[in-house]
Amino acid sequence: MDLEEARVKILQVFRKFLDPEKLFLILIGSQTEKKRPLSDLDLLFFYLGSVDDLTFLKLKEALNQLEEIPVPIDLIEGNKVSVEFLTFALNEGKIWHIGKDFVKNLKTLKEP
Repeated sequence: MDLEEARVKILQVFRKFLDPEKLFLILIGSQTEKKRPLSDLDLLFFYLGSVDDLTFLKLKEALNQLEEIPVPIDLIEGNKVSVEFLTFALNEGKIWHIGKDFVKNLKTLKEP
């Protein structure tokens, strides 16, 4: 499985459920090192706004139905993880997508 092709397919699915401009998506886990090509894909995402449980479940189901990706996809909401896990993910993960609105929101956090 080519990770760039997987990224494109995964973002297409996200677009069906969420506004990509409000999305921050990070690949974490063993796939970041490309040492275990058959291991699952672990995705951590942040979204500006709320993602209700039904949308989350539909998104996760749609991702795992992608025929082009032969491994399970684990989806993790960033607002539900510990600070330690978040630190690990940001240090070790690979950013797959960051929307314009998400970047704008980050900039406002730095303003006095």
